[in-house]
Amino acid sequence: MKEQRYQLIALDIDGTLLNTNKEITPDTEAAVHRAFAAGKEVVLSTGRSFAELAEILDTFPEMRYGICESGALIFDRQSDTPIAVHPIDVELARQAVDIARPRDILIHIFLNGRPVISQRRMEQLADFQIPYFQSMFERYSLQVPDGPDYCLNQPHPSMEKINLYHHTVEERSETERLLAHLPLSMVDSEKTSLELSAAGVDKGKGLYELCRHLGIPIEATIAVGDSFNDAAILNAAGLAIGMGNTAEPVRKLCDVIVKDCDHDGVAEAIERYLLAGETED
Repeated sequence: MKEQRYQLIALDIDGTLLNTNKEITPDTEAAVHRAFAAGKEVVLSTGRSFAELAEILDTFPEMRYGICESGALIFDRQSDTPIAVHPIDVELARQAVDIARPRDILIHIFLNGRPVISQRRMEQLADFQIPYFQSMFERYSLQVPDGPDYCLNQPHPSMEKINLYHHTVEERSETERLLAHLPLSMVDSEKTSLELSAAGVDKGKGLYELCRHLGIPIEATIAVGDSFNDAAILNAAGLAIGMGNTAEPVRKLCDVIVKDCDHDGVAEAIERYLLAGETED
């Protein structure tokens, strides 16, 4: 009996496709191009907004599809209309912001596929343990006097995701407790971030939706990730691959562990599992 031939690989970005310097290494880039050349679908699976994917999509012009905003937006680069969008109910978003605002939390909202941030927070990213996002936020985030007010007061706001960045892990845990009564999806991300999405929305649901759109069996997919917001897609995929730097509780969900993001773990996943046996009869 032949082994499963995988048709699609979904790649997390931070800590997976990108190394700790937020770069795609030459070997990883070459492996992704080889996958496309072999007729495979390589898609992104990320908590980032669509706007924040520009440089990566420029690197891979073959890449057409992606699951971004932790499953709240599924995109097709060849279409002006997303495959799926799952915004947070405006009143729920307002309640979450009202709880977060008094607690000195950096509130970063994805509005219609673009991140929005309060201007004063741009000088405080290191305080919230995300200095490595400085360049990306400066380039792609809409900076306004008050980010939450700007988003909530739009005529028809589509807020796909809210990122709440904290000073400490303990502060994040307290926010989770305070928000627990709201019907929202919550998942830890980065060092101190809490991601809020509409109920039932996650990367795993995004993979199911994309597979239905493409007519690909979920069993014929691979997911590669490293963090808590990858748990749902690792559970959903036919093969769950964790990076060497994967958080310990998430490692238990993985079928395979490859090298870490600084040693081309994604290239290993593509060569050993996505392209394995492709030259065989």
